[in-house]
Amino acid sequence: MRGLFQHLCQFLRVFQRLEPTKVDLELFSLAVSAIHGCETCVKAHERVVLLGEGLDRKSTRLNS
Repeated sequence: MRGLFQHLCQFLRVFQRLEPTKVDLELFSLAVSAIHGCETCVKAHERVVLLGEGLDRKSTRLNS
């Protein structure tokens, strides 16, 4: 577990240097929430991303 934490800290330092926007951070949070399976969090982050980008749900769907 300690190794995972060290990798996460290293990633966050690099990510911070890239000067991420609010939408970038929300997309990252969305991915983490999806991995953890938290539907409430996924919906909340999705809402912020869609509002931040001025998108609607149809324009963000992946083609199946």
